Amino acid sequence: MLQIRRLAWVVTLELLGCDAAAHIRLLEPAETAAPWMDASPPASPGEPEAGIELRDAASPPEPMPNQEPPNRRDSGPPPVADADAGSPPISPSEDALVLRYDFSGDGDVVRDLIGDQDARLFGGTMLSPDRTFISLDGIDDYVDIPNGVVSGLRSATFVAWLTWNGGVCWQRIFDFGISDQGEDQVGDSVTSLFMTPKACGRETFTAMAEVAPAQYAVAADEALPTGYALQVALVVDGESQTFTLYRDTEKVAEAAMAFQLEQLTDANNWLGRSQWAQDAFFTGAIGEFRIYSRVLSAQEIAQVRAEGFETP
Repeated sequence: MLQIRRLAWVVTLELLGCDAAAHIRLLEPAETAAPWMDASPPASPGEPEAGIELRDAASPPEPMPNQEPPNRRDSGPPPVADADAGSPPISPSEDALVLRYDFSGDGDVVRDLIGDQDARLFGGTMLSPDRTFISLDGIDDYVDIPNGVVSGLRSATFVAWLTWNGGVCWQRIFDFGISDQGEDQVGDSVTSLFMTPKACGRETFTAMAEVAPAQYAVAADEALPTGYALQVALVVDGESQTFTLYRDTEKVAEAAMAFQLEQLTDANNWLGRSQWAQDAFFTGAIGEFRIYSRVLSAQEIAQVRAEGFETP
């Protein structure tokens, strides 16, 4: 039985001053998604209580229902950026992009639009020429990114556009690291940097670094909503040693962490899959995924969102 590990949470919730009135229709919702609505989060109920349910590997979350994957050839048109979304004055440099996937094309090879870090699709999900997103069924679908894309960075910003269809906790938007079973295998996490739409216990949108046995986490005050297209971002600042978590243009949490990206053994770099054997796969759609090799400011993240999928 795995030992129960304790972690300390420091969460700071702060609303940005930028104009968040513009919303971009990024993805068509999957068949189970709710009708399109304004994805702006509700007013904060206040400072969340400290602490989270400690991970107990002996009591894994209930498995996802054994459902058929959605019809990936009928998942709706590609997302379209809102031409009137506004544009903050600062724009991230293309030179800072480490990789960029927009999930265009066909087959099972996800082309890197920046360099040579092409990824592979597993579990049966495929690219389609008539859209620029992938549907992940929550059963066995995931994206395998090449090794070593994160551990050589001092700081980084991870950005994804997605629609989450809900389900059990500890699903992964992304997970970079390795398990005790080695490359391409799940087991118990040894090193990991991940983002989940809902952590167990407090059920909050969370990002966490694990360098066994230590854990460093940053958490919002609630889980991601289901059935809504939105942008999420994690900023890892190696200089100030902080995590900052964004949902669309809002900074939802910030936390100190004694962690550096070079501590990762990033041989299992996955979208939609966890290093932990008991964690469920992601169920929903991912429209784009990017890694920047530096800290992006709140204004820059807002600019990335305003530009949508059209430019890096």
